Amino acid sequence: MATRTCSSCQKNLPKSEYSKNQWAKKDVSKCKGCVDGGNTNPEPTSAPVAKKEELVSIGVVNVAGDDAAAAAASEAKRLEEEKAAAEQKRIDEEKAVAAEEAKRLVEEAAEKKRIELEKAAAEEAKRLVEEAAEKKRIEEENAAAEAKTEEAKRLAEEAAEKKRIELEKAAAEEAKRLVEEAAEKKRIELEKAATEAEEAKRLAEEAAEKKRIEEENAAAEAKAEEAKRLAEEAAEKKRIELEKAAAEEAKRLLEEAAERKRIEEEKAAVEEAKRLADEAAEKKRVEVERAAAEEVLRMKQEAAAASEAKRLKEEEKTASEAAQKRMAEAKEKAKSKRLEKEEAEAKAALEAEKKCVEERAAAEEAAKLKEEEEAKRLVTEQASREEAMHRKETELEAMMNEGGESNTNDESGTRTEPKLTTTVEKEAESNAVKQAECCTIS
Repeated sequence: MATRTCSSCQKNLPKSEYSKNQWAKKDVSKCKGCVDGGNTNPEPTSAPVAKKEELVSIGVVNVAGDDAAAAAASEAKRLEEEKAAAEQKRIDEEKAVAAEEAKRLVEEAAEKKRIELEKAAAEEAKRLVEEAAEKKRIEEENAAAEAKTEEAKRLAEEAAEKKRIELEKAAAEEAKRLVEEAAEKKRIELEKAATEAEEAKRLAEEAAEKKRIEEENAAAEAKAEEAKRLAEEAAEKKRIELEKAAAEEAKRLLEEAAERKRIEEEKAAVEEAKRLADEAAEKKRVEVERAAAEEVLRMKQEAAAASEAKRLKEEEKTASEAAQKRMAEAKEKAKSKRLEKEEAEAKAALEAEKKCVEERAAAEEAAKLKEEEEAKRLVTEQASREEAMHRKETELEAMMNEGGESNTNDESGTRTEPKLTTTVEKEAESNAVKQAECCTIS
């Protein structure tokens, strides 16, 4: 089975422990454990340590520089992990706060709806009690009126028996006409009342439909806002994950480049050391000193290159911090705009609620005024009816007295021809009115 030494952990592992991509890299390939675990600072084996000590002994490898680079890489990785954890914690806290706020708004809406339903139920119960009381009072008044009407009818029948047939016929025709007129008038009033009731019912249905549409619009707006908020949260989470993945990928590429460069530098250093050793064995002391001077110059150049790489890394870090600062400012700005929008929507909802309360109060006041006017009208009609009954009773008594005098004249032998006086006409009219009222009450 083919094996290979991992360039990260320095372990001799079979091909199954490497991915296809890493196995194709040959000398710089890393095993699956190092790639997944991010092992960038493994414990060297004894052979690399011996090789490194040999290089250090001849002045090729800078041990302090390698340790400092590894420590800096480890510190950078730790800072990145802490930053990612802090960002995730902040996102979780914002989600918890948003969930609490949504729960509170739902509870407030439910409580407000319950209070409105209780208030409507109380008003409906009050209205039903008042209607029952009014109905009972009207029934009592109708019963009293019927009793009075029965008594008046009895008296009228006794008086009518003493009159002539022609007078009864004329009175009946007049009564029929008056009854028809009264019935027509009553029919018109009933039709008008029915029309008013239908109009009131239509207005109530329109108000209920309008209220239902407003509630559905409010619910739809709340759902749209919730969907929008969830979409924004999902987009923000996706952006954070992409940024994190990009940072990790960049970090991985930098580590691989650094590892590749280190291996190349070690190989070049080994080859250069071997070449210098061969030349030192073959040449004289002057040539060795010249080679040493050239080696010192090369090391200075490498130090300058390392310094330049460090400067570039610091500039990259500064740019990253500036980008993060701009991102934080953009987030704060978006959050402030969202809060302003929510505040405006809350104000609009309060204004709409206030308007509904005012309209409801106006409707209740109008209904109350209408009930008072109806009560006044009923009282006025009752007083008019009582006054008319009293006047009719007085006229009947006068007619009965006149009838007694006429009978006395007949008994004495003097024939008195009855006349259609004004009193008789009034009596006939009163009888017709009484019969019309009886029909109306029925």
